[in-house]
Amino acid sequence: MITSRPIKNKMQISWRKKTLESSSLVTGMKSLFFKPVTEGWGSRVFYCLLLAVLVVTILLIPRPVAASSLDSSEKILFNIPQQRADQALIEFAEQADMTFIFSFDEAQGLTAGKLEGRYIRREALSILLVNTGLQPELQTDGALAIRSSNNQGGKDMKKFKKGFLATLISIFSATGAVGSVSANNSQVEEKGKSGTYLEEVVVTAQKRAQNILDVPVAISAFQGDYLDDIGAASLSDFLETAPGVNMNDFRAGVSQISIRGVSTDLGGNANGFYLDELPFTGVTVPLNPDVRAWDIERVEVLRGPQGTLYGEGSMGGTIRVLTRDPDMSEFQAASDFTASSVQDGDDDKGIKAMINAPIVEDVIALRLTAVDEDLGGWLDNVNTGEKDVNDSEISSYRGKLRITPSDNLDLIISGWSYDLDNNAPSAGLDAVTTTDGLIPGAAYDQYSFTGSYGIDGVGTLLYAYGTNDFLLSQTGLLFGGQFDGTIDIQIDTHELRFSSDNEGSLQWTAGLYRRTSERQDLVSFPLFGINADDRTESEAHAAFADGTWSFTDQLDLSMGVRYFENELQAVSASGVAGVPNTELDEEYSSVNPRVNLSYSPNDDWMIFATVAKGFRSGQLQPAASIAIAGSLGIELPSSLSEDSLLSYEIGAKGTLLGGQMEVEGAVYFLDWKDRVVRATLPGTPFNGLANSEGTETWGIEFHVRYAPFDGLTLQAGGNFLDATVTDDIPGTPIMGGDEVEGTSDRSFSASAQYRWGLNNGWNGFARLGAQYRTAQSNPAFPTFLPADNLTQVDARIGVEGEHWGLFLFGDNLLNDDGAITSGNPGEQTFLRPRTIGLNLKLTY
Repeated sequence: MITSRPIKNKMQISWRKKTLESSSLVTGMKSLFFKPVTEGWGSRVFYCLLLAVLVVTILLIPRPVAASSLDSSEKILFNIPQQRADQALIEFAEQADMTFIFSFDEAQGLTAGKLEGRYIRREALSILLVNTGLQPELQTDGALAIRSSNNQGGKDMKKFKKGFLATLISIFSATGAVGSVSANNSQVEEKGKSGTYLEEVVVTAQKRAQNILDVPVAISAFQGDYLDDIGAASLSDFLETAPGVNMNDFRAGVSQISIRGVSTDLGGNANGFYLDELPFTGVTVPLNPDVRAWDIERVEVLRGPQGTLYGEGSMGGTIRVLTRDPDMSEFQAASDFTASSVQDGDDDKGIKAMINAPIVEDVIALRLTAVDEDLGGWLDNVNTGEKDVNDSEISSYRGKLRITPSDNLDLIISGWSYDLDNNAPSAGLDAVTTTDGLIPGAAYDQYSFTGSYGIDGVGTLLYAYGTNDFLLSQTGLLFGGQFDGTIDIQIDTHELRFSSDNEGSLQWTAGLYRRTSERQDLVSFPLFGINADDRTESEAHAAFADGTWSFTDQLDLSMGVRYFENELQAVSASGVAGVPNTELDEEYSSVNPRVNLSYSPNDDWMIFATVAKGFRSGQLQPAASIAIAGSLGIELPSSLSEDSLLSYEIGAKGTLLGGQMEVEGAVYFLDWKDRVVRATLPGTPFNGLANSEGTETWGIEFHVRYAPFDGLTLQAGGNFLDATVTDDIPGTPIMGGDEVEGTSDRSFSASAQYRWGLNNGWNGFARLGAQYRTAQSNPAFPTFLPADNLTQVDARIGVEGEHWGLFLFGDNLLNDDGAITSGNPGEQTFLRPRTIGLNLKLTY
C-alpha cells in the first residue's frame, strides 16, 4: 500500500509519498494483548503495564522514506476534479508521488483546474494551476515550493511561512502523528533533526479559516479523523481532554458543561454551544444536547468569553460541533459496527453508516449519516429485583445537501434528528443499584440553511437560518404518585454577516443576528393537584463587529463589540388551587466589548492578552415561587437581571524542536457579576431565584503535544483554578469564600497514540489515554453528597487496511465507580463501569 504523508522542518510542510514497511510485531501483539483479555479481566495495574510495554516495543520499529522529482520523464495517470487549490495540490502530491510545500492561506481561496489523463509531472502541475497565479519554484535549499507569482516577501512571506496546511489524507496519518524527512532534504540533515512534526490544524473560530497557532485565543480542536481513531461515541469521550473543560452527563441525553469553572444549573447556558451554524444558546435551560461523534469534521473548544462573535451565553467559552460537508467529487461510504460488554451489566450494540453521493459532479452532492445504538444497563432496581434496568436506545440521523452553482456561491441545506429512549432513571443509590424514579427522555430536530457568496479579493457574505425543536421529558413515580413533565423549546435563528478577505492590514467581520424562541412547560402531578402549563416567549436581536489590525508583521490588535437586546414574556397557569395565573414581561440589553493584543516575536511563537466581556440574558421568576413566597410574607423580584462576566487573560502558544512540539498556556481571572442563585423559602421544599454579588475565579491552564518521531503523538494538558463566591448570599446557605458549585479545582489528561506499518499494507494502531479531575460540591445544598475524584483510563489497539479496521477497546479500565454529580442519596449519577468491546470499521 502506498500512502501520502506530509513532512516538515521548522515552519515548512512537504508532501511526499511513502511506502509502508512490514513488521512481525502483529504475532507477538496477539499473544501479548488478546490472550489475557479473553482469559479474564486481570488486575488494574496489569492493563496499564501491558499497554505501556506495547507502546515502548513498537517505538523501536525503523522506517525508511522516499521522494520523487518534478522533472522526471515518467508519465503518470491523473484524476483530479476541479476544486479548491489546496485540496487539489494534496491530491496531486499523492498521485504524483512528490514532495513539495505550499501555503494553505494562499491556496484555499483559489480554484484549481481539472486534471485527467497521463502527463509528466511538470506538465500536469502547469495544467492544474492554470489561472491560479500559483507556480512551482525551487528554493535555495533545494526544496520545491508552490508559490504565488505575486508574493513579494514582507507580510506575504510571513503568511507563507505560517500558513502551511498539513492535512493528513491517508489512514496512516490520522493519528495526528507525523512524517519523517526524506534523505535528500539537506536543510534538515545539516541541522540533524528528525524532521517529524505535528500537523497544523485549521479552524474557523473567528469566522475565517486560520491556522490554530495563529488564533490569539485559547482554543482546542479535535479533528474528525482523531475522533475516529479514538473510537469516540459522544462528546463526553474526549471533550474533557481540553484544558479546563468538565462535562457532567448527569442524565441521559443531555449534559452540563463547565469551561474554566463557568457553569450553572439555572436559566440559560453559561457557555455557547453550536451545531454547525445553529446555536443551542437561548433555550432557557442550562443543558447541552447529546451529540453522537460520527462523521464529524471538527469540534472546536474556545475558552474565555466569546460574546462578540457568538453572543449570549458564551461566558466561559463556546463549543462548536462542525459536521462534514458533502464531497462534490467522489462517491464515499463508510460503516461502523461496535459490540461491547459492561462489567456486571448488559451488552452494547451500535451501527453507524455514512454515504456521500455526488448528484451532479462539482455542483450538487448529498451526504447522509445514521447512528443506531443500544446501550446496556448496569443498575439493579432494589425495589423490583430487576437487573440492568437503565438500558437506553439512541437514534441519530443527519443529512446535508450541498449546491455550488458557481465557484463563488455555496449553498447547504441540512437536517439533524436525535431521539433517546430510557427504561429507568439515570441516577443510582450507588454505582450499581437504583430505585423507582423519574425516567428522562430527550429528542431534538433541527433544520438549517446556509448560503455564502465569495467576492474575490474582498470577502464572503454569509446568511444562516436554523430552526430547532428541543424536547426534554421526565415521567415515573415521585413521592408515590405518577409524575409527567415535558419541556418543549422551539428556536429560530437568523444571522447575516460579512467577513473580509484581502491583502490589507485590516481584516474584519460584521453582522446582524435575530432569535425567537418559545418554551412550554407541561407538568401533570395529580398527587399534589398540579396540572401546569407555563409558556415563555423570547425575541432577541444583536449587531456585532470584530476586526484585527496588523500594525506590523509581529503586532496585531483585535477589537470587537456586540450590542444585544432581548424581550421576555411569560404566561403561567399553575393549575394549583390558590395559585393565580400570572403574566410577566421584561426587556434586557447589553453592550459587550472585547480587546485583544497579540505579539509574534518570531514565526514559531505568539503571546497574547485579552480583556473580554461575556453575558447572559436575564430571566423571569417562576410564578409558583412568587405565589409561595407571597404566602410566607416574602417578596421575590418578578425578574432577574442579566449576569455578565469580565475576563482578563494572558497566554502564549508556539512550537519547539522544529515543529515536533506544540505548547500553549494561559493565566486568567474571571469576575462574574449578578450570578443567579437559589433562595430558600423557609418551611417549604421550594425556593426562589435571586441575583448574587457573584464569583471570582483565578486559573492557569496548559496543553502540550509532542511527536518525538514518525507515527507517535504524546499529549498532556491540565487546568488549576480557584473559583469562589465573593460574598455571603442572604436567604441561602452560601457563604463568601465557598467553592462555586460544579467546578473541579484541578483536572488533567494525557495520552499516547501510535500507528505503524505491518505486512501486506496493513497498519497497526495503539492508544492509551487517561483523565483525572477533583471532586465537585454544591454549597447551596449542604445535605448533598459531593461528587468524587474521578480517574478514567481508556485504551484501544487494532489493525487496519485500506478499507477496513478492527479494534479491541476498553473504557474505564480501572473501573472507577465515582459519582459524577453531587446530590442527595439516590439522585447522583455515577461513572459507567469498565466496558470491553470490539469495533469494526469499513470504508468504500
